[in-house]
Amino acid sequence: MMTYIFAIVVSSWLLAELWYAWRLRDPQPKKTDESSLLILWGSVILGVSAGAWIALYHKTAFQQADWIQGLALVLMAVGVIGRAWVISTLGKFFTVNVRIHQQHELKTDGFYRRVRHPSYSFLLLTFVGFCIQLNHWLAALAVMIPVLLAFQRRIVVEEKVLLTHFGNAYQEYMSKTKRLIPWIS
Repeated sequence: MMTYIFAIVVSSWLLAELWYAWRLRDPQPKKTDESSLLILWGSVILGVSAGAWIALYHKTAFQQADWIQGLALVLMAVGVIGRAWVISTLGKFFTVNVRIHQQHELKTDGFYRRVRHPSYSFLLLTFVGFCIQLNHWLAALAVMIPVLLAFQRRIVVEEKVLLTHFGNAYQEYMSKTKRLIPWIS
């Protein structure tokens, strides 16, 4: 049963990300993205593929408890739903490419009250759940290291663009919020 639920959650996650990439892309991308979207997608594909391969061909010595698998599925589902919610709150201002719209306003309420990149926070939560499901520490590292490095690069690119556009307002917002995890980082 858990296998079917896992397949549904992963399929939903993949379909949502493909939909975002197709429907929410900027039809006229600018150089402000610095290839960070390509790097992010490449890192995710590489990391998830490597992690799945390791978990599939290098079994762990212990059986994972059902409640741990259930928790992992909940984390993944909350991550997928939370990311969709955050994206919907930005509305027309969300694109998968890094850019600023003409009427763009700095969003500091809702999820943005605590973290500057809640979309990535929820995506990170999805990856954590996925890694728990893989049930292998080396597989988890294979997934998370490239993903975290790509997130870091992407966030630096985004924050550079936001600082350029919003100036002191974004600098002040940065001083009051964390990047990804409330109260931590």
